Amino acid sequence: MEFIGIDLAGSEKRNTGFCTLRNSNAITKILNTNEEIIEKVKESNAKIVAIDATIVLHFGRKNLEEKSNVHLREYDKQLLYMYIKLFQMSLEQMRM
Repeated sequence: MEFIGIDLAGSEKRNTGFCTLRNSNAITKILNTNEEIIEKVKESNAKIVAIDATIVLHFGRKNLEEKSNVHLREYDKQLLYMYIKLFQMSLEQMRM
């Protein structure tokens, strides 16, 4: 069976991580454009595609451009409480 995992960048200017998992073999690539990503997914035999992408802003934030003291979403806090490390969406490297 084949699976695909995508660590989606917020912009085509940044690298998107792409992994194809077949049996116990992982093949990784760096992709940039939406077209590259779609092409690789279509080329695969994967029945499951997992995408890691932030889809919501923190409560109290309107955008990431404006400076704010709000850096963590409620579930980010819960993950940190369980000692699970994460990248905050408001970090400069995580922005578009």
